[in-house]
Amino acid sequence: MIIITSNDEDKKTNVFVELVAGSFSGALTRFIVAPLDVVKIRLQLQRTQFIQNNNNNIGKENVNYRGIINTMNKVIREEGIRSLWKGNFSAELLWVTYAAIQFSTYNEIIGILDPEYRKHQQRTDKDKPNYKPSSSITMIGGASAGILSTIVSYPFDIIRTNIVNNHNKTNFKQTFKTIITRNGGYSNLFSGINSSLFQIVPQMGFQFTFYETFKFISNKYTSSINNNNNNPLNQFTCGLLSGAISKFLVLPFDVVKKRLQVNEKVGYGMKSCFRDLYFNEGGIKAFFKGGTPGIVKAGLAAALSFTFFEQSKRILLNK
Repeated sequence: MIIITSNDEDKKTNVFVELVAGSFSGALTRFIVAPLDVVKIRLQLQRTQFIQNNNNNIGKENVNYRGIINTMNKVIREEGIRSLWKGNFSAELLWVTYAAIQFSTYNEIIGILDPEYRKHQQRTDKDKPNYKPSSSITMIGGASAGILSTIVSYPFDIIRTNIVNNHNKTNFKQTFKTIITRNGGYSNLFSGINSSLFQIVPQMGFQFTFYETFKFISNKYTSSINNNNNNPLNQFTCGLLSGAISKFLVLPFDVVKKRLQVNEKVGYGMKSCFRDLYFNEGGIKAFFKGGTPGIVKAGLAAALSFTFFEQSKRILLNK
């Protein structure tokens, strides 16, 4: 006979609340940052060609899109304003699934590795001390959450990327059929996942570590730690910084991942893609294609995601 204690009930409630809050956070965040995502993907996937000048020297780059404003204007002019939310159905499925699993997994892992963290999270008194788990624990928690959420949601990412890359009108069902009928079948739904994990594992590890660190630092300069932790502006600022910095550190893997997701060549893997980008599209700077919208989007997405999650969780738990 299994006896369910109040602690077991509290744990189940926390997990359920984190799943719901994470889903809501993912859905709302995705809708807001969708235009930046479309711009970033278009910039990352366009292939750079160089126009030779009269002396047969390599001249200026010949590209279709240049920068955030130029790309956004072109997409709107050529495909209509709704195209900035192209692939939004698959992207919403991706973000809802990803965020729900990410936040609940992270908090569960941190709670297991550092029981004091869970106790600290549950305290609401005025004497609540300033506390954060060690960086090694938050790195493990963030990386583990990133791995699980990426594997589960990855097919939606593949479908979304292919829809955005298609300049013609298409939909979820049509794109899904196109992907699985290529050489490789259903395995195409996980194309580029190695590069994605190379990117997401350190990115999520860094992002959660930076977020916890920035919160800890901001708490040092406040009279009420509880009020500061519940302050949306504080959550937004810490999320913005953590998202932007962590994205910058892993940007090359993001470019490679996107290229592999739309690749149709057999045997063309991560190593080939790195070589192709470096030797044929401008050297090191090719690995930072779409860097500006990518970093802006990652910072804004993390800021909104953390804020919506923290606020939703607080409301659901009546804190």
